[in-house]
Amino acid sequence: VCSYHNTVPDNYKASVYVIRAGSLERDLKFLKENGYRVLSASVVIDSLKNGIALPEKSVMLTFDDGYESNYTLAFPILREYGAKAAISLITSRIDERANGFLTWDECREMAKSGLVEFASHTNDCHIRPDAPGIERKSGEDEETYISRISADLQTSITRIELETGQNVTTFTYPLGKMELWAEPFLQQHFAVTLSGVYGTARYGDSLYHLPRYNITDLHPASEYLPAS
Repeated sequence: VCSYHNTVPDNYKASVYVIRAGSLERDLKFLKENGYRVLSASVVIDSLKNGIALPEKSVMLTFDDGYESNYTLAFPILREYGAKAAISLITSRIDERANGFLTWDECREMAKSGLVEFASHTNDCHIRPDAPGIERKSGEDEETYISRISADLQTSITRIELETGQNVTTFTYPLGKMELWAEPFLQQHFAVTLSGVYGTARYGDSLYHLPRYNITDLHPASEYLPAS
């Protein structure tokens, strides 16, 4: 699983979580030239459910947070290469019209293309002063925690399904941080969960806690995936 975040034009500065558009195209060109099949989460889920083996050279592309650049810069490249991707949305950022984030109109257009599936990245629990991601707050008891997080995650699911018409099957841990108390809700509502752990995702009995590689200008997809 290859993980991306924000995308910028080629004359902008890149960073750990910001990749230049040309570098994203570099990765998709590598995948195409080396026979990789870029899969959507729904295809992976259906394959596991029906006991169908995936092609050996299979890869998922994920974009975290829901930046507007996913539409303005990344989406045209995905369309050019016919590559599918999962975009994990922080839905409150969209509802609040936060600067630099996607709009629901942009999400709907990408959803209609058949190339983009939307995942939950929480509604409003990504970066908070009192708790990082879905981790429990200091001194918070289990009942209070579950009530708080369940309400937030259900809001994100409802908003995405209402606005895009897609079923939400995937959850991406904000900041890559997991929390044991959240697992019952996550496994009841999602078929796939994406972690921040580095590594190759192995296709097997479970699609939970899948590791990913964070792709950057200096660390391309080809660094982690074998060529032909």
